[in-house]
Amino acid sequence: MREDILIAQECHDLPPAQAGALLRSPAPLAEVFQALDRTETNHMDDIRAVLENCAKDRLRTEREKTREEAR
Repeated sequence: MREDILIAQECHDLPPAQAGALLRSPAPLAEVFQALDRTETNHMDDIRAVLENCAKDRLRTEREKTREEAR
């Protein structure tokens, strides 16, 4: 989860005042993580959706391979 916070920061620049406020924190990553931990998110729903899509892609690939081998 902490890695996700860092990636989000890389992809989304905060305005200078907001970035400065976080940098003045003695532990900015821990502070954001604690706030996120108290927030209701769809993180698990996203993981489930990716898991399902990955499984569907694998099934499709296996079926295509089976069809090609049958020819």
